[in-house]
Amino acid sequence: MKVSKPFRGVGGDLWMAMDEIRVVLFGLGPIGQRIAHTILGKRGIEIVGAVDIDPGKVGKDLGEILGLDRRLGVTVTDDADTLLDKIGADVAVIATTSYVRTVYDQVVKC
Repeated sequence: MKVSKPFRGVGGDLWMAMDEIRVVLFGLGPIGQRIAHTILGKRGIEIVGAVDIDPGKVGKDLGEILGLDRRLGVTVTDDADTLLDKIGADVAVIATTSYVRTVYDQVVKC
């Protein structure tokens, strides 16, 4: 399925076709996990990375963290910089806190 993706152009947003939207998740607490489950149920969206600071989640496959009976091939990391440099995500979903001032640095990295 082709989906359209906006990107900022001179004079407004432009749209381009792409096969899949590549998503990186920041935060795998209860809300982040619910978001991940929702994304997994959507066609045309692929989770390509996951970041969390919980040592009990780092190094594990996202499928295990989500309680799935299968691996997703996405290893949770606590190193957002390295992950963002290598995966080429289209979208970052930030579910680490509800306060913009707290997540500002995370947003800037994306």
